[in-house]
Amino acid sequence: MNRNHCSTSQEYASVTELVLKEENQWRIDLNAIRNCINSKTKCIIMNFPHNPTGQVIEEYELRELVQICDKQGIWLFSDEVYRLLGKPQNSWASPAACVYDKALSLGVMSKSFGMAGLRIGWIASQNTEILHKMKVMKDYLSICNSAPAEILSIIALSNIEAILERNNKIVADNLKILDEFFIEYNHLFAWIRPQGGCVGFVNYMGPEHTDVFCDRLVQEKNVLLMPASVYNFDKNYFRIGFGRKTMPESLEQFKEFLSYENC
Repeated sequence: MNRNHCSTSQEYASVTELVLKEENQWRIDLNAIRNCINSKTKCIIMNFPHNPTGQVIEEYELRELVQICDKQGIWLFSDEVYRLLGKPQNSWASPAACVYDKALSLGVMSKSFGMAGLRIGWIASQNTEILHKMKVMKDYLSICNSAPAEILSIIALSNIEAILERNNKIVADNLKILDEFFIEYNHLFAWIRPQGGCVGFVNYMGPEHTDVFCDRLVQEKNVLLMPASVYNFDKNYFRIGFGRKTMPESLEQFKEFLSYENC
């Protein structure tokens, strides 16, 4: 949880985990990345908009990270599956693959485009050699995707502006409701407001561990929150999602649960 990865290659890859910090607004820490790089570092892996915090990377941060990678000859793997969903304070940073010839950008139909059932995704890179190697591995493992899913994906991507407008309206409307919720229950919850994606990371200040809290909520009200332990994060946080039209109804159930607790 909350990690950018500096991978140090040996016979088997070892991974150096960099924990994002709330006091830094969950932002990427370029100095920490510099400090963890050594002569064996082969790849840096990042995830923005970040899951579960909803933080984004700025263009100047991406460019500086690319300079760090380029100087050391390091690959950059960029998980961008929530990109274009949400409204950052500044414009979206470029896809990493567009600004660095040793970058890989991951995209999928299931997040920003809201079409999870298609199970379609892609890798973009300027490096045709590594794309060919990935294609060979993909052919060896699964030959091809579902043809109907590919056709539906093409139709969706041909209407990308309409789909993103719809999904971003859902996210924006739900964020307004959550803003009011967190003001009303500020004695129990606090968060750094997400800038991208459709998830946020909430600090729970109640008396019990979030594992217990989230388990009781799903058992009693059928409302699912993701406790921080899922992300190997040992503090009392949970992930909340707000990408569905039914989120307001779920939030009402959440409020009923809290009222039973006499909070």
